[in-house]
Amino acid sequence: MTTPKIDTKLTAQVGDVLDPHMDTLMAKARAGQTLEVPIVGTLRPVERVEPMAGEDKEASLKLRLSSAEIPTPDQAETIREVQRALWLTRTATGTLDEDGDIRLAKITLQHAGRDVASAAAARLRAGVEQWHKQARAATVNQLSASEMWNEMERIATGLATLLGHPRDEDDEQLALDSGDAR
Repeated sequence: MTTPKIDTKLTAQVGDVLDPHMDTLMAKARAGQTLEVPIVGTLRPVERVEPMAGEDKEASLKLRLSSAEIPTPDQAETIREVQRALWLTRTATGTLDEDGDIRLAKITLQHAGRDVASAAAARLRAGVEQWHKQARAATVNQLSASEMWNEMERIATGLATLLGHPRDEDDEQLALDSGDAR
């Protein structure tokens, strides 16, 4: 596992973006208040450290904020919505029901709120994660060729269900792809 580290040097571009906000941030800090400033930024690797073989240390990668923009107060909520959508997609979880369909975890649904696209993305993310686990388990279980074929068919059916494809459509497409159907 590589350990991330943040480089404290600022690029000129990032300094220019932060400059107009510094007096306000300092005034809030002096008053004992915290003011969070949302940003849209880019991290760039600037230094890597790889321990020699046999050393009991992890590799690390230092990242520098190479570019950034700070939204206006009118834009800040949009940036927060984007951040929430990205977080929801990254952390989505769920389980497979008896039909092989994904059921999103209650916490994922609560965070999705009324945003249908975020809920759909979360459902797909959670489903792919579950079917990935199923496929990984199949590769380590020492299955016979016949058992592996059945397991792959089950996983393909589950993925088709996740994508909303009817079962018959998948069979027809498989036949067309293999050249068996004319």
